Amino acid sequence: MSSFTARLFKNGLFLREIAILSSESSFLLQIVDKLVNNQALLSIDVDHLPLQIDSNRRKIIVLDSIHSGKGRSSSSDPYQQLLKILFNSENLNVDHDYYKTDSIDFISNFSSNLLKAIDSSNKLPVTLIIISGDTSINEFVNNLPHIPDFQNDILISVLPLGSGNALASELNIIDPIDSIKKLISNSSKGSKLPLYNATFSDGSYLFLNPEIKVSSFNFFLIFSWCFHASLVADSEDPSLKSKGVERFQIAANYNLNKKIQTYNCDLSINDQQIASNSNYSYFILSAVKNLQDNFNISPLSNLLNQDLYLLLMHYNNDIDGQSNNKNLLNVMNQAFNNANHIDDTNFFKSNQLDYYKIKDYKNHNNDFQINLKINESEKNMCRVCLDGTIIVVDSINDTQKFVQINNSGNSYNNWNLFILN
Repeated sequence: MSSFTARLFKNGLFLREIAILSSESSFLLQIVDKLVNNQALLSIDVDHLPLQIDSNRRKIIVLDSIHSGKGRSSSSDPYQQLLKILFNSENLNVDHDYYKTDSIDFISNFSSNLLKAIDSSNKLPVTLIIISGDTSINEFVNNLPHIPDFQNDILISVLPLGSGNALASELNIIDPIDSIKKLISNSSKGSKLPLYNATFSDGSYLFLNPEIKVSSFNFFLIFSWCFHASLVADSEDPSLKSKGVERFQIAANYNLNKKIQTYNCDLSINDQQIASNSNYSYFILSAVKNLQDNFNISPLSNLLNQDLYLLLMHYNNDIDGQSNNKNLLNVMNQAFNNANHIDDTNFFKSNQLDYYKIKDYKNHNNDFQINLKINESEKNMCRVCLDGTIIVVDSINDTQKFVQINNSGNSYNNWNLFILN
């Protein structure tokens, strides 16, 4: 054990002395050391705090999804070990509210009651610092209450500690340290967070809670079906939840070894028919390049530029099912190999891939419409994934099972959504 003292200065002005009794490998020691080395803390002007953490001009909320990823521990707790110390320091004194999840529906309940939490009478814009993965952020967005008589802004700052951190990866946020650097750096109103909306056939429901019916759902990262949605759904098995990102690999192997990955659909973009009674193994509509570290599934996607791409892999009827699964695995491996599945023309063609730029289909109103009709009867073949949330596409009285996807701008229920980047 050793004592570590970090002195943080601004032009010779003493900001804060933090004395920590810790091991040399402590999480806090590493963070403070990195911040000081990068001079991130040295740029704070205590008389003019950056807009995003100025509690006189914004409502500051920290929402900690403590069970995301592998959970919190004494060696990995960015709020208790750094953010709280910084915000509560005498010189910074960032007035904020801290909430940690204590149930599976905490985030949805918190979001739906957000007007009470922020005291909507003062109409201050909100900075939401969320310590979580992608699914928690999506859950927060989808449960925002309608504001009846005014609009408000929410600036989201993500500290990535989930199993899936595609949003942080897209923003070049490698770890919570990068997020904290952005929080305490120059003032920023952030960039618009583009939203997309999926409308479902009557009877569709949440995979983890079938009693909850779903008619409409927002996403901002990915919409997937086929192999990807199946592995994400199967990774929700309680026995895998403690394994972090490793659970996706386990679920992927299960699907490739136990199931032939073929799914039938009709598909159109606007009025253009893409597929009719066609079989696919892979289907992903992605606004981001990477779904996890180095898994560059859609290299041309760009979240903030609204460069949305649809990647499809046809099921090859000329070979057997296991051979198709092996080809699918090869495509996944090439995504880890600098997106070679897209860049290698021969590989792209031989594996019967299609890659559609959705911007090319937008109309004069900057909108598009994707129509997916799922021609499958087995429930597990009808699971779709929206930013980690699994929905089973179903129907009433054997009518069509469909999903319709549209552009939604960056507003939902009169909340204007921005991301700190």
